[in-house]
Amino acid sequence: MHLDPTVFNVCFFAAAVLIGACGALQCFWPTKLRALRDRFSRGYDAESPLGRMRERARSKESGLPSRIGGLVLFCIMLFVLFWSFLGHPALGR
Repeated sequence: MHLDPTVFNVCFFAAAVLIGACGALQCFWPTKLRALRDRFSRGYDAESPLGRMRERARSKESGLPSRIGGLVLFCIMLFVLFWSFLGHPALGR
């Protein structure tokens, strides 16, 4: 099955922007990210042992490692977008 380069590029850019947006929220606006996460269902049982561990992790304030991880995701998004706009051959240009 062959994928059209235009469809691939649109999906690639959408994924890169989504990952970068999550990283920016995690790094610069962790309270906004927590509010967005609270709107959606958790998808796990909060009474199970793993669920209790995830709830404890969810209730903590964002620390420096979390913010650095978000900054890394944001920088990766910037690198990928600049790399693709420069016309890297792997992206079909």
